[in-house]
Amino acid sequence: MPYGTVNAEQMTTQSGFTLGAGDASSFKNRIINGGMVVNQYARGTFNVSTGGAASNDYSADRFPFYKDQSGATIAGSNSSTAPTGFTNSVLWSVTTGASAGSTDQCFIAQQIEGYNWADLAWGTANAKPVIFSFWVNTSVTGTYGVSFSNSAATQTFVGTYTVNAANTWEQKTIAITGSTSGTWLTTNGIGLRIRFDMGSGTTFETATPNTWQGSYDSTVSGRANLTGTTGATFYLTGVQMEVGTVATSFDWRPYTTELSLCQRYFQTWGGTANFERIAVGYAVSSTQAEVYVPRFPVPMRAAPSLAVNSVSNFRISDALGSTVLTAAAISQSALNSCGIQVTVASGLTTYRSMSMDTNNTTSALLSLSSEI
Repeated sequence: MPYGTVNAEQMTTQSGFTLGAGDASSFKNRIINGGMVVNQYARGTFNVSTGGAASNDYSADRFPFYKDQSGATIAGSNSSTAPTGFTNSVLWSVTTGASAGSTDQCFIAQQIEGYNWADLAWGTANAKPVIFSFWVNTSVTGTYGVSFSNSAATQTFVGTYTVNAANTWEQKTIAITGSTSGTWLTTNGIGLRIRFDMGSGTTFETATPNTWQGSYDSTVSGRANLTGTTGATFYLTGVQMEVGTVATSFDWRPYTTELSLCQRYFQTWGGTANFERIAVGYAVSSTQAEVYVPRFPVPMRAAPSLAVNSVSNFRISDALGSTVLTAAAISQSALNSCGIQVTVASGLTTYRSMSMDTNNTTSALLSLSSEI
């Protein structure tokens, strides 16, 4: 085909890329970080102990592990165990198995922003079908459920897949007809909820899988008993959702592109032993300063919240020296920048310029989150 022409079947662009064929220009995959390669600092491992409190932790960006089950102990991590063509996966390990209570929930999730889902026209007569594919490796064979629902959880499709061989990578696909009912958000809220069930209770079982229903469920009866099996493992990677009825090759995007997509929801500073400068500002009293992160790497989905793993890992510095923080909190927040009010025990000079830095430790972590 001559350069610059367009073939109606292949849809080749002027630059020569074939749309939908897995190149970086197509963005056919609505899942962000489906190859589990982005794992921003402090999101690598976690351990969810016994107890009834809900937990929501990450071992790869955009894929939270959720558990409100009171019996089992679960560990999560980012793993280099992966099928051919991939380098990373997320791993769910059952340290102590326990059967799920009727109202317990355990799942791995991703929630797709409405802006990234609007063109599918779900909730209308023009709803487009999608195909969902992924790679799984687990020690527990049997049938599993994956649920797809709107933000209000009033429209749900529970797809099923079967793990045939233990401890073996298998690729699975689930075909989903577009929902013609319900309200599907098309702005910066939750456009679609996706949940890989890991062992939810009977309250969330459906008797009619692989079809749309007007309520929320996440699993099916007779499912594999993963969280009830001590020592069980579950690896997941290569997650892709694309318009159409046939699964195609995984849509690998450049790492920097995938990182930027993740940073719309979560950004971090720290993690190195250097004195990393995070923000600049000035003292407003002898014990407080106002500092500003002037421009985020990418605009965030919504005005973010701030988390600091330990304020003593950070310091305020000016021309005369530095002082360890005793507190830090968001003072003003926007999509592109934020102000942070920091507190020290004493010693600041009002109106003197200063910066907020990490305190020469790899343990320092400041994060901004607008996750959905």
